[in-house]
Amino acid sequence: MKILITGSSGMLGQALCAKLADRHEVIGIDIKEVRRTDCKIL
Repeated sequence: MKILITGSSGMLGQALCAKLADRHEVIGIDIKEVRRTDCKIL
């Protein structure tokens, strides 16, 4: 499943990316720089 996470550099967004990345295609988007590599960044 493809999942888009807004606010992916925040506390909740980072946790969601980490939790969902192993089973789903996760794409993160945020106005801040995202440091996680668990998900693709837009």
